[in-house]
Amino acid sequence: MTKVKEPIRTRRPVRTRKPPKGQQVGYLRVSSLDQNEVRQLEGLALDKTFTDKASGNDAKRPQLGAMQSFVREGDTVFCHSMDRLARNLDDLRKIAGPY
Repeated sequence: MTKVKEPIRTRRPVRTRKPPKGQQVGYLRVSSLDQNEVRQLEGLALDKTFTDKASGNDAKRPQLGAMQSFVREGDTVFCHSMDRLARNLDDLRKIAGPY
């Protein structure tokens, strides 16, 4: 009878999640000056926010353009809802780009 050798067990290194690369960026938009945009991304820890107080009829908004120039690969953009970013699918495609 032959003896069965026990396999040598080695501990695997504990896998930890890497923190997300890049910055956490928020975009807020309200249609009129008297509306409160603060509630849109309340409770999120964001590195930078961009706020427009303008209609969403078109994608030509100053802070939206500034945000698009600011973000880089690896950044995450948070927006309360799609209608805050764009009112129609064509504008949304232009804003989001071919990612």
